[in-house]
Amino acid sequence: GRMKTGTTPRVNRNSIDYSTLERQDSSAEPLCFSFWNEPRPIEDPLAVYVTHTNEETHRIIRENLHRSANYNGLIEGIGPRHCPSLESKIVRFPDRKSHKVFLEPEGRETAEVYLQGIYTAFSPEIQESIVHSIEGLEEAQIERYGYDIEYDYVDPIQLAPTLEVDGIKGLFLAGQINGTTGYEEAAGQGLLAGINAARKVLGKESLVIPRERAFIGVMIDDLVTKGITEPYRMLPSRAEYRISLREGNADLRLTRIGYEIGLIDGERYEAVEEKRRRIERLLKELKSTRIGPSDPINRRLMERGSSPLADNGASLFELLRRPEIRLDDLLSEDGIPDDVRAEVEIEGKYAGYLAQHRSQIERQRRMEEIPIPPDLDYGSITNLSIEARELLSRVRPATFGQATRVPGISQADLSILAIILRC
Repeated sequence: GRMKTGTTPRVNRNSIDYSTLERQDSSAEPLCFSFWNEPRPIEDPLAVYVTHTNEETHRIIRENLHRSANYNGLIEGIGPRHCPSLESKIVRFPDRKSHKVFLEPEGRETAEVYLQGIYTAFSPEIQESIVHSIEGLEEAQIERYGYDIEYDYVDPIQLAPTLEVDGIKGLFLAGQINGTTGYEEAAGQGLLAGINAARKVLGKESLVIPRERAFIGVMIDDLVTKGITEPYRMLPSRAEYRISLREGNADLRLTRIGYEIGLIDGERYEAVEEKRRRIERLLKELKSTRIGPSDPINRRLMERGSSPLADNGASLFELLRRPEIRLDDLLSEDGIPDDVRAEVEIEGKYAGYLAQHRSQIERQRRMEEIPIPPDLDYGSITNLSIEARELLSRVRPATFGQATRVPGISQADLSILAIILRC
């Protein structure tokens, strides 16, 4: 199939008039991308500024739509829904008087500023008119013009969950060729495809990350099970267990996998396991410690606007589940690392949802353990609907669990398949 993607004009930051634009500074909170580094604030951060298109911008676009490759037939591929071209925004939302444009610095070593929100396939002279019609960009010097490209992709249903191409042993695909957008989607696929290619060469078992373990698992399962109709974006809403797939517990979820396949060293693995043990010990202490109305904590509950304890008391974990109560209200213990404290707080505040997730995950895990023979002839199973026979023959799910996620397969068809597999 064919997809399309686009980019925006880049302008020289020294030609921008920032005086009337909204400034958005970087977070002052210490942050880091890796669990292995100390969080720190960004030194001398580069601010992002916000401006807007206007009615003059929209007039220029409307009058020149026939000159846009997106509308004159030169480009016919499907683009990402969540990053539409500027001309698409004007056509789809004719009543909007303006659209936001984010002026994002490309780096410290370049003067280029990325005009986020102006993806376009217009010719250079029209891009000049569009950019110069926007507040703050009247005198902007365009360093690089925006453009659209079309690219071929392989239907990802033809891939195994390892990202190996069905029927072509040793060929692994990753990135936009699988029908996704770039950036983190491509990086995640590249990581898994590279791991599995290396493990195949070494004669080791392939790695498949389940949906409940990571967003990479969600993405790849979606691709190989559901296919695509537009460039795939890994949105949190696609994950049914997203409360469990938190940024703060990625190390707890994935370090053990990395260690077992040789990508994480023993020192880092042990550091994460010690964090896990501290969390478990703290949760155990909270659940096993009960207090009554005479405990000093009761006064603290009332100070926080929480209900006082009844005669039968409550465990500290039960109290932590109350929205207005924090861990510091219950324990005076110093030296609890911030990451341990945060995970324990979440376990308390979302205990009901997390328990429900774990029950669902266990049920799904049992279905994932039921294999489907790779040579099963769905066409000969006459009790299946014609649609189910066609869909299952096309997707060829590896497990019963995967079969339950194939779009268009009814519960009646799943029941028949379960009988065939003697679930």
